[in-house]
Amino acid sequence: MRNRSALFVVAFAAACALGSGCGGQDKRLATARHSAYNAEYVQVFQTVVSVVKATYPHLQADEGGRKVVTAWHPLPMEERIDSREEQPTPTSGQNQNQGDSVGVLEQRQQRKNVTDQTKRQFVRFAIMLEPAGPPGDTKPWLIRVDGQASEWDGTGVPDALTGAQRPYWLDRRLEKLEVEIYEKLKPFAVAAPGNPR
Repeated sequence: MRNRSALFVVAFAAACALGSGCGGQDKRLATARHSAYNAEYVQVFQTVVSVVKATYPHLQADEGGRKVVTAWHPLPMEERIDSREEQPTPTSGQNQNQGDSVGVLEQRQQRKNVTDQTKRQFVRFAIMLEPAGPPGDTKPWLIRVDGQASEWDGTGVPDALTGAQRPYWLDRRLEKLEVEIYEKLKPFAVAAPGNPR
């Protein structure tokens, strides 16, 4: 029985390491999405601009419209190929660890072979600030982040990547931005109305 418990703990830790939803990043993301910020609007807005600009330097900051919109930023080819979460596939007849490594390398090489080198993918974000309380309240503030992806083959108009075409990396980048904004505004974070943390 003790051995079975130990195996469960090891399996649980391995699942966390593979990003299945029990890590600190997931907890911070949930907290960020259920937070409002009890600070003056100008301070919140300027903080959002500085955080976004660190990764996406080309943006439009509309303070009166309570919105920050990035330009389309190209996604590096290597990120498209190498940063996907991969489930290793052991090769039969090999040591488990060696099989995992070989499986990952094979998947990566296959993706490099089929990736269309003539196409480029782009990402952009819109960050909106909204009052969390009744009309007329000056704080707290909610922050909403929305992301879009597109693909361009060098001719015509870029194609929006939506629905089943929505790329895996878009949500990861969106979540990273949400957490980075939260970390900067954490001293002012309170539970958003209707969203206990």
